[in-house]
Amino acid sequence: MKWLTWDKGRQDSGYEKMLLATSKFFKFDCYILKFPDGVGIPTHVDPSIPGYEHHRFNFFLTTPSIGTGVVTIEGPHWETKHGRAHKFRPDLYQHHMTPARRIWSNNATYILSIGWLKKKVYKHQEA
Repeated sequence: MKWLTWDKGRQDSGYEKMLLATSKFFKFDCYILKFPDGVGIPTHVDPSIPGYEHHRFNFFLTTPSIGTGVVTIEGPHWETKHGRAHKFRPDLYQHHMTPARRIWSNNATYILSIGWLKKKVYKHQEA
């Protein structure tokens, strides 16, 4: 795991990720995701870890052009009015992002992504 360097993102879609912080003890990670012009993420569900719930909060640091970089989550989630931030369970629900474009500049679209694992709580069922 390399800190503060750009690494290839998952799903072979062309985005890159930079690890800012992580902790095995507290079970969290924090990345900056960089989406060059025309890059998105195909529909997928992230791998689950037995005994844990995976939660993720994504915040657009730069806003893609209108109608691009649209995030779709197929299940319960929270998002801001204009879709700039999303909180969801990537281990349970399919999600994707349409290719992002930045017409007014030659920059990429950047997202702050914070993920954490929460121990599953199993409710006792009476017979």
